[in-house]
Amino acid sequence: MKSSIPIVIDTSLYKQVPKLNSELFLELIKYCRMGRFKLYIPSVVEQEYLTWIHKEAQDAFDSVAKASESLAKFYETPRLFVDLLMHTDITTDVARSHINGVLAKVNSNWQWFKQETNAIVLPIENHHGQLVMDAYFRGSKPFKNLKNRNDIPDGFIYFSLLDLLQKEEKIIFISNDKQFVTRISEPRIQTFESLSGVFLENKYRLDETFFSSLKDGDRWYQLFQYFKEDITQKAKKQIDYSELLYDIGKNFCGDVIGDFRETYSAVEEVQLDHINTRTITTHSYLVPFHADVEITVSSFATPQEFAVVEASRKKRLADSEMNEDGKYEVKEVYQSKVLGNLSIRFSETDPLSWKAQGDDKSFFNEKNISEIVVALEDVEMCT
Repeated sequence: MKSSIPIVIDTSLYKQVPKLNSELFLELIKYCRMGRFKLYIPSVVEQEYLTWIHKEAQDAFDSVAKASESLAKFYETPRLFVDLLMHTDITTDVARSHINGVLAKVNSNWQWFKQETNAIVLPIENHHGQLVMDAYFRGSKPFKNLKNRNDIPDGFIYFSLLDLLQKEEKIIFISNDKQFVTRISEPRIQTFESLSGVFLENKYRLDETFFSSLKDGDRWYQLFQYFKEDITQKAKKQIDYSELLYDIGKNFCGDVIGDFRETYSAVEEVQLDHINTRTITTHSYLVPFHADVEITVSSFATPQEFAVVEASRKKRLADSEMNEDGKYEVKEVYQSKVLGNLSIRFSETDPLSWKAQGDDKSFFNEKNISEIVVALEDVEMCT
């Protein structure tokens, strides 16, 4: 296999797709997992992207708070009881809670993106500051003109690229800032204004002969990397349907808080063991796995039963609200691990032609790739 192609993406592209979930970004993730691309992220880009997201969220919250405050001029503040005014601004509180949740999701999504792409963050080195300031006062590359402060972040990105060129022969750099792209373009820095421009180049995108030209061991590994999300989704469903998870749930029913209600499980993460994967036929494989499973046991407890629960145990509770009958609806969460084997079969057709299709017979009409079949061969608890 050819060596990975270094690729750097400017902040402007990340801002266009804040969730990093467009078809092109998802394709980029696949290419990085397969080793087709090697993604580098300048530290300045990471900081610019996250700072921009936080500012957008704060501006949105400020708008909601201001609008809510304006609306308060037109109605009387409601009273909870005879002489107790309700000072809580419910709209603002809901917005604050929602935005905090969005920010937490943004941060976790960014970490997921870096992990899935095996991204390497390029730090700001000590010598970058002097180089940027020298270019700033001279108006030299990458600055538009003398002492242009707006180009300072671009300066740090540019000198990160030059450092990268000391170990890489060529770099792909993507930015929709046309002036920036024009200023830094040179034979060893191939610039694009969009991800689509990269994937339109024949030398960068996969063609219909890519998978068929690989040796068997390389072929299944690359298929696993390219279709990781689809395989994982199917594997989780197979594990979740197993009788073992039901049996694991029953193990925690003997020590419930109050009266037992029900148990349910969720497969959180599945790790496939590529090293010990064995070939069954030309297009099917037996893959060892281990998975993290979350077991939730729900029950109803009286205030007296709930009051005597140890503080350490209460920390494990996912929920413990009192219902209209005066009882606590308790949900206690346990973590477990299982292991086993999956058989995974791929169709003999061209993998690049496979598309996720909806299942009209399914109540939820979930989309899946029919050319990939995942079956649970065996599963047991980790000891």
